[in-house]
Amino acid sequence: MEKIQQIIDLLDHHIDDIDFAKSNISKIENEIERKKNNIWRASELEKSIKKNERNVYLEFLYSFIIVGLILYLIF
Repeated sequence: MEKIQQIIDLLDHHIDDIDFAKSNISKIENEIERKKNNIWRASELEKSIKKNERNVYLEFLYSFIIVGLILYLIF
C-alpha cells in the first residue's frame, strides 16, 4: 500500500510539473504574440514616417515653385 501511495505522490508531482510547464508555455506564447504585435506596429509606423517624409519633400518642392513663380512675376 505504501508503494502505491509513493507512485500516486510521484504522479501528482509530475502533474504539477506539467501544469507549471503549460503555464510557462502559455506565458511565452503570449509574450511572442505581444512582440509580434509590437513589430507590426513599428512596421506601420515606419511606413507612416516614410509617407510623411515624402509629403514634406513634396510640400517643400511646391513651396519652392510657388516662391519662384511669385519672384518671376515680381521681377
